[in-house]
Amino acid sequence: MTWKEKIVHFFWTLLQKRRRRTRMEKMLSKRYNAAHHLLAKNPQPPLSDADIREIDEFWGKYGIQFRDYSWYRWYYGLTGIHSPYFIGLDVYADIIMLHYNIHEFKNAWCDKGYFSSFLPGAPFPRVFFKKCNGRCYDADGNYCREEELEAAFLRSVPDEEIILKQTHGKQGKGLQKLSLKNEADVRSAIQAIAQGSDLIVQEVVKQHPFFAQFNESSVNIIRINTLFLNGRVIVFDNATLRYGLPGSITDVNFVKGKEIVNAVPISADGSVLPVSFDTDGHKTDAAKLFDIKIDRVPNWDAVIETVKAYALKIPYFAWIGWDVTVSADGNPVILEYNIKAPGINFYQYRAPLFGEYTEEVLRFLEDEETQERIVPPYLKKPKK
Repeated sequence: MTWKEKIVHFFWTLLQKRRRRTRMEKMLSKRYNAAHHLLAKNPQPPLSDADIREIDEFWGKYGIQFRDYSWYRWYYGLTGIHSPYFIGLDVYADIIMLHYNIHEFKNAWCDKGYFSSFLPGAPFPRVFFKKCNGRCYDADGNYCREEELEAAFLRSVPDEEIILKQTHGKQGKGLQKLSLKNEADVRSAIQAIAQGSDLIVQEVVKQHPFFAQFNESSVNIIRINTLFLNGRVIVFDNATLRYGLPGSITDVNFVKGKEIVNAVPISADGSVLPVSFDTDGHKTDAAKLFDIKIDRVPNWDAVIETVKAYALKIPYFAWIGWDVTVSADGNPVILEYNIKAPGINFYQYRAPLFGEYTEEVLRFLEDEETQERIVPPYLKKPKK
């Protein structure tokens, strides 16, 4: 190698190191900013040296070394449980989700307009009309040209109230509840479809009084997390009931751009636990917020059997968050399933995410070859 080539090689290597360091710093910021924000809003005591040693010892066998322990400080302080089984956004997003869900397929499987096609027979709300990739389809799946839109809508939509929902919307953004009591209402709805992005026209779900007691105006849901693992579906004991604000129609709300989520934990037998958590982890006695006359989810066993049955029918996604309610007549209704990022936060306000299954969930990380391939640089344990 000539001296010129050596100089070029030196500066090229230096540039690559700087790029890798910049990427690592960006990733660290992305994964821990949420924890830093939560701790700023709701401070928790620092971890002890013994806590950190236990965390390092547990995760070290999976080839992981944390550079920031904020998620553990958050969960240890909030729950009073000191366990390395808690899962931070770092491990969750960059290892767990990438291993258990095949993300190349997620955008197609997340299209709400095709939930019932992917899971035929599942108890989703009826879809009367949909617009996917700019094309309109009636209730029977027939393509509708622009000049046929009004006739097809009138033929397909029998109800006086409908829900307009974006096919790839998140946290209820863009969801509308429309009345169709007169011709002007109908024309307004048709115009919204013609001018809007991809969406579905869906029936309005009439929820059971159990759900309405938390907030009558919104359709309130229970998030249930499942994992297909070693030939069976595990339903984790971290179900939460999310309820909306008075006057809202969804369980997740936005006030001045801030996401507002309130959740009540549900026990393994479907009973309501007597606390409510807000977005920042503040805990309130549920008795101060609600007059709870029904303290157990109606038809809970059927709810659990429903999500377990349909979890088996989604082959590309092992980890699924199900949003389920129960109709006024007592039947489970799946509002949607979540496969991109079902989340971790509210589901660890009682105990670690995977609980007794944690080490089984992480077993794929036990061999060093897998660790080298899967663990991102910012989480890799330094080699001796």
